[in-house]
Amino acid sequence: MSNNLVLSIGSNNHDREWQMKNAIEWLRKQFNAVKVSEVYEAVADNGIDGPYLNAVMTAETDMDLDAAIVRVKQWETLCGRTPVSKIKGEIPIDIDIVVWNGNIIRPVEFGRPYFRHGYDLLTSR
Repeated sequence: MSNNLVLSIGSNNHDREWQMKNAIEWLRKQFNAVKVSEVYEAVADNGIDGPYLNAVMTAETDMDLDAAIVRVKQWETLCGRTPVSKIKGEIPIDIDIVVWNGNIIRPVEFGRPYFRHGYDLLTSR
């Protein structure tokens, strides 16, 4: 069975361009029928951290939700995301599954301007 998902991707690290490119390439290998918005800059929600590069991706997978979450969180860790980096507001890469099979599973993120911008870019095509 194929599941549909919408992911939010972001980075505010010093090498954020590379982190975004690398994450998008990796995600293309993990999922099927991938579509990605353009990469765009957005201010941090907390008004303190450095600006992010963001993108939104739609895809399909045969994985269940839990397996898909584990897969993207393992990638974040491999890219250097740690609890300490989060506290410092230095995010090498952040990948969240926001919509799963048409159900909004992260409503706070779904409503944030940085996500809505990329989502609207994808869904208006």
